[in-house]
Amino acid sequence: MDPGRRSHDRRGRVLHRPRLGNVLPGRTDVAFRPRYRQRPRLLVHPLRRVPEGGIGFSPIVATALIDHLGLTTAQAFEVVAASTAVAALLLVTFERIAPYDRQAAAVAARGNWVAALPSIARTKALYPIIMVGLGACVFSGMLTFQTSLVEGTGLQASTYFAVNAITVVAARFTLAPLLNRADGNKASVVLLILMCAAVAVAFWLRLGVGVQVASAILLGLGYGLVYSLIQTQAVNDAPAEHRNAALTWFVIAYFVGIFGFPTLGAWLIVHAGLPWFLAAILGFGLAELALALTRQAGGVIFRRPRAEVSG
Repeated sequence: MDPGRRSHDRRGRVLHRPRLGNVLPGRTDVAFRPRYRQRPRLLVHPLRRVPEGGIGFSPIVATALIDHLGLTTAQAFEVVAASTAVAALLLVTFERIAPYDRQAAAVAARGNWVAALPSIARTKALYPIIMVGLGACVFSGMLTFQTSLVEGTGLQASTYFAVNAITVVAARFTLAPLLNRADGNKASVVLLILMCAAVAVAFWLRLGVGVQVASAILLGLGYGLVYSLIQTQAVNDAPAEHRNAALTWFVIAYFVGIFGFPTLGAWLIVHAGLPWFLAAILGFGLAELALALTRQAGGVIFRRPRAEVSG
């Protein structure tokens, strides 16, 4: 008997019910590699202000397709597949018309990003690479399992998705100019504190929709804005010759967190319960905050051994 069925038999209900709306799409903005050193004024690029809306609103659209338009789950996935095909076509079109140094891009593409990892690990670029994976676990946990978190509370998971998406898009349009002028290191710490607060507030979701909205807003402000900051840090902290490799590892860490954490999260919900599940998410958030503070203090995880000087 599988763990999920044992949980059903023991408690009389299924703790986690995967839905189409829980499938999180990958970020499109991480697919573009910077071909130059990103400047502080580009910490939140205008093109990065909208994609989060797609992530937040996609569960609502999926629910509408199934519950209101009468589509089956298979048909809804076909709609998602068609949308992905259109997005891929637009990406190919953009690649063809976008002005950039194709020769330099070809040289960068031939770089060995695996071999570059030791060099990257000896710099502060390793911090944001680890941080984005931890933050992805927080983001994935709060959205993917929102249905389970609100079960039995009378709340709707779609409320969290909508408020979070609106907060992120609005914040990136209204706060981006201020954020671009601020100290990126200090700003990332403040935003990570907000992200951790979003998880802490979620412990009291049973108190009502006000708590749910507060958690969604805090997550939208914290995670929604800090992502661009630490992405810029990963590029700028890496050696000039390994910046493309640093961004590649950044993307890998992100996807490991986004798609890897649900397995751990589902196990925690079934075997330990929702409080321990939220505690684990909070632990990931606090670990990311600790790394941000350590990076700001000038620490380096792996240092290059000093050469001995013979007398």
